[in-house]
Amino acid sequence: MRLDQLSPAEYNPRSISPEAKAGLSASLERFGMVEAFVWNTKTKTLVGGHKRLEALQDQGHDGGTLVNVIPVNLDDAEERVLNITLNNPHVQGVFNAAELQEMIPQVLEAFTPVELEAVCIPEMLKSVIPNRNDSDFSPIPPAKRLDLKAKCDCPKCGYTFIPSAPIQKVKRRRRFGK
Repeated sequence: MRLDQLSPAEYNPRSISPEAKAGLSASLERFGMVEAFVWNTKTKTLVGGHKRLEALQDQGHDGGTLVNVIPVNLDDAEERVLNITLNNPHVQGVFNAAELQEMIPQVLEAFTPVELEAVCIPEMLKSVIPNRNDSDFSPIPPAKRLDLKAKCDCPKCGYTFIPSAPIQKVKRRRRFGK
């Protein structure tokens, strides 16, 4: 079905934060459309996939872009119940924290920090695995992480600064012989 043939349900109760929408968009760019849209043939209405549709449109996909749909033939009331059910966390599985934790090293090796942040993996891991430090989810080894509160010296010019400090608190140190 063409993208411009998908008519979003006006009643769709879902919203998405800018951060989550950016993550969805990054996921679509990285993995493509791995889930089909749900389309009601009786009402000619999109039942599931509204935020994916918005993300694709934001990415510049034109109306002629072909997408997969799962057709359903429902009356209006059934359509609304399906719309709610498709994203209802109470009818979905949950992550097993121990098994997820075993996957973390492989995930951290396979993706760059930017890629992980883009698809919101660190936030999801923190919500599933309690009692972990934020730094536990960083793909940068602890020895290579920058302490944002410690003074740093630029190796080229000798400029002393604190990464987390406002620019006016930065002091310049003179290097002798240069």
